[in-house]
Amino acid sequence: MNLSKKIKNFITHQFISVILHKEKCHIRIDLKKRGKTLKENEVTFVPQKDMSLTSDMEEFFENALKKYKHTYIGVLLTSNAQGAFSGCDSKRFSDFNIDINSVKRICIEGNWSVYASNIEINWIKKIFKNIEIDFIYSPFVILYSFIKEDKFNKTTTLYLLNEEKSITLIIMRGGKFLYGSFYDLEVKDDEALSSDEENLPDEDSVILDDLEADDMFKELEDLDAIADFEELDNVTSPDDMDLDSMMEGVLIESEYSKAIVENIKKSMKDFYNNPLYDSSFIENVKIFEYENMDYKVVDYLEKELLLDVEVKKVNILKKINELSEEEILE
Repeated sequence: MNLSKKIKNFITHQFISVILHKEKCHIRIDLKKRGKTLKENEVTFVPQKDMSLTSDMEEFFENALKKYKHTYIGVLLTSNAQGAFSGCDSKRFSDFNIDINSVKRICIEGNWSVYASNIEINWIKKIFKNIEIDFIYSPFVILYSFIKEDKFNKTTTLYLLNEEKSITLIIMRGGKFLYGSFYDLEVKDDEALSSDEENLPDEDSVILDDLEADDMFKELEDLDAIADFEELDNVTSPDDMDLDSMMEGVLIESEYSKAIVENIKKSMKDFYNNPLYDSSFIENVKIFEYENMDYKVVDYLEKELLLDVEVKKVNILKKINELSEEEILE
């Protein structure tokens, strides 16, 4: 342990995590000192119709920042304009028709990429224009952290993070990343997302995810130095599965649950049929639920798709603060 880290351990740090949606904003505070939690608390606010912060919300953040000098705020990115795929070189972005100049991107463990639209990053910065945020977290990074804690399955496994208004999917075989997709299941007002980019803050002031825990993540500034990654060969996809016909035996009434099922089906079809992916037959599903999963969704996955399903309760807000703490105290 270096001297600076020893000093940091004697300082009280306040970590604040935020999940912002149209109807609710969930916030968690963790107060830490010398590796111990001194205080933890979660609150919920109702933002304005355009998802901007209310005066009560701004006052909450301002009071928290005044109380503790060493305060760090992390926000979860919950927009559809993001994704993840294997490989880190620029050609992989071209393969997926993604303009690398229009996104923020990071390379994880040297073999897969996470990206998000500059417009969405700037949109978050505009919402928090009066509050200095330190991290914007990709849900893929959050899900991957849960996967690593849980240890990798040797067989091809679909991992799903069920937040409250969104789901994140990662397919892995052992420790190898194969596929990623994200679905925002909350409809936002167009007015909240359409802003003149010229009036937005400098897009270089905040990065998608500033984590370097266990040397997993490379900073955006260093990404240009990454090159010569081995590309995945195109493979012959397994036989098409008629997933639609399999729905006949299960009645799912909740619109949110229906959306989860439809998007799981969509991702599986894409994974099996798109030659850009190193596909193999999915045998297991591991669901990390922040919001409780409808048992009928689990029933569908088990009985209709014949998948082994495991469900584990997680706290996304707490995980965001844990990752922020790792980054700051590293």
